[in-house]
Amino acid sequence: MNDRPGSNRIIATIVIALVAAAAVAILAARGSDDNGSDSTATLGADVRVVPEGGIADLAQQVGHPVFWAGPREGAELEVATKPDGSSYVRYLTDGAKAGDPRPNFFTVATYPVPDAYARLEEVAAKPNSRSKKLDKDTLLVYTGSEPTSVYLAQKGVDLQIEVYDPTPGASLKAARAGEIISTDGAAAG
Repeated sequence: MNDRPGSNRIIATIVIALVAAAAVAILAARGSDDNGSDSTATLGADVRVVPEGGIADLAQQVGHPVFWAGPREGAELEVATKPDGSSYVRYLTDGAKAGDPRPNFFTVATYPVPDAYARLEEVAAKPNSRSKKLDKDTLLVYTGSEPTSVYLAQKGVDLQIEVYDPTPGASLKAARAGEIISTDGAAAG
C-alpha cells in the first residue's frame, strides 16, 4: 500500500479519466470494436436469415431506416436486432447458419444515436482517427490505415452506421464506393 500523500488522488484521477474516455468511445462506436467482436451471435435477440425483402421488414420492426449493402452473390442475409433499436445485417457465406459466432462476415449495423453526426465529428478529431466527408452531409470515420470497421453518420439523422469486413480495408472500400444504402432508398454517402 502506498502511503504517500496525494497518491490516492492521482490514482482516482487516472481512473476517472479512463472511465470518461471509455464512455466517449462507447457513445461514438455504440459498443462495437474494430475486430467484429459485437457479432450478431451475441445479441440473444431475434437472429434469422431472411430474403432480400426481409430488410424492409427489419426497418419496420426497429422503427427507423436500416442500412445494408444490397444483395451480394453467394451470401444469405442474416438480420438481428437489439432492444435499443440497433440492427445488424450480416452476409453469411460458405453455408454458415444464422447466429454463427465467428466474426468472418461482412456486416452493416445501424445504431440509433442522438446527434450521430456531431458525435462522430468528436471521434474524428481524436489523434488516431481518420475521416472523410463522402458528400456535404455524410461523414466517414475510422482508425488505422486498413480498418476492418468504418463508421458513417449523416447530418440531421440520428443513426450511426458501422460497416465491418474481416478483410482489412474492405469496409472502407465498400463505404467509399457508395455501396451502403438504407431501406428508405438513401445512400450513406
